[in-house]
Amino acid sequence: MNKNQKKFFSKKSDRKSGAFLDRGRVLADHILVPLYLANIFSLFTLPIGVYSTFEVLRFIFVSFATLISITIWFFSFLISTGWHERGHFIKAIKATVLKNNNGLKNDLSALENKFTERKSGFIRKLFFKIEFKIKNNLLNDLIELRTGIITGEKKNFFKNPVWNIRYFMYNLKIVFLSPLGLCPGIIRKGLNYYIDAPFDLGVAAEGPKTSCKLGFIGLILAIILIPLGRINLLPLIVNFGRLFLGLGVVGMLDSFFADPGKWKEYRDREKLAHQLAGEVKSVGAWIEEAPKVKSLLQNSRIQEVKRNGQLLRVP
Repeated sequence: MNKNQKKFFSKKSDRKSGAFLDRGRVLADHILVPLYLANIFSLFTLPIGVYSTFEVLRFIFVSFATLISITIWFFSFLISTGWHERGHFIKAIKATVLKNNNGLKNDLSALENKFTERKSGFIRKLFFKIEFKIKNNLLNDLIELRTGIITGEKKNFFKNPVWNIRYFMYNLKIVFLSPLGLCPGIIRKGLNYYIDAPFDLGVAAEGPKTSCKLGFIGLILAIILIPLGRINLLPLIVNFGRLFLGLGVVGMLDSFFADPGKWKEYRDREKLAHQLAGEVKSVGAWIEEAPKVKSLLQNSRIQEVKRNGQLLRVP
């Protein structure tokens, strides 16, 4: 193997390992980080007293607090993942790049036909029927709300409150069901998710952007609720604070490491577009300048002149 071949294969392996590292980092952010936080911060619910190391470890890993920690971890993963994908998904609808309704219907029908061709047991059929019903209901919601989402119907809440309430409920469904692979238009492959649409920079940037919002809100609420619950000996408040802490940390990590660089690239592109737009004069600006130009032409240029005995006049 010559030097060029070695360089090629080494670069190829580096790219491959880099891709796996990025994917592993995001998965760790969503799964392991909330798990660590849920376990460690369970100490804030430990009753006041003096405990041995064994008693503390037993409280963290083998007690009722362990079940609470697992619940907090699960919802931290579910909400942070669903919130991130919701950002991509809603932006894809607004940008009209999401697969059309007929395409999503055909995918759902193909999934049903593929399953019916298999020989499956009762339990498997039952779960598939539940899955299919959930997906079908979400698809019907999407079909009914899609036009309103594109036209910005939610901006006028008091004008159409019923639509906005339905839109809010639809967003909740996306957050809680998309991580389970139950939202048409969001494809789940293992623990990787992507929107069923061609690449769009605005769509790619929306996930980190919405995760950043979740991060800020989650951390602020955690900073408020955990000390408040601890001071007043209210474990329920502390547990809600622990949940928001997990959401806040994962949200901030997602804003940096999920879809890396896309948010910054999108902001740079929009900034450049605004600069270029500012350099272009609008029609209104020309209309305002027209009287000045007319007056300048009338007062500063030659109005008439004699040439070869003929009088030439400006029209």
